[in-house]
Amino acid sequence: MDPAVTQPLAETPPNLYFTDSGETFEFQTSAKSGDGVFRFRWTLEGGKKGPPEHVHDHERETFSILSGTLRIWIEGTPRDLAPGETVTVEKGQRHRFLNPAKEPVVVDVSLDGALQEDVLVPLAIHLGGRRKMKVGDVFTLMAHVTEVEASRPPSRFMRGVFGGMAGLGRLFGARPLPRVGPWPAVVRD
Repeated sequence: MDPAVTQPLAETPPNLYFTDSGETFEFQTSAKSGDGVFRFRWTLEGGKKGPPEHVHDHERETFSILSGTLRIWIEGTPRDLAPGETVTVEKGQRHRFLNPAKEPVVVDVSLDGALQEDVLVPLAIHLGGRRKMKVGDVFTLMAHVTEVEASRPPSRFMRGVFGGMAGLGRLFGARPLPRVGPWPAVVRD
């Protein structure tokens, strides 16, 4: 077993909430077991943007809309997706989001690898279901994200800002989170 990975989890990780960006992550399958795909249900509240523009260099990401409308920009080109529609963002493509409606958009997301799982699941465990991150949590997240390298900002300037914040956090004791092994799948309708 990879020394950066702890033992498998006995239960599904807690949901992850980013209140400021209006996001909820409900984990479904671990990429570290089964078919090698990390799956989660992502809810983005009305009028919210979710994560800023980013790139996954090592994983393809697929979005399947269950309800609501998701506007996604891939390589700068916007596209609105409705229930029943699916889009895949290839490795290395810049992408960002917006929920242009008042109601939440609910999306099933899958990534063909464990890197994003190694970011989100340890953070969910660290936060333990808390809906608000403290300042120390933000620096821990920065230190963790820069070590795992599941995604990155597309601009060199923003990568420098992000790396600088992670370095500052490390000076004050922020450390990457321990990665976790596989966990039981959740069956959702």
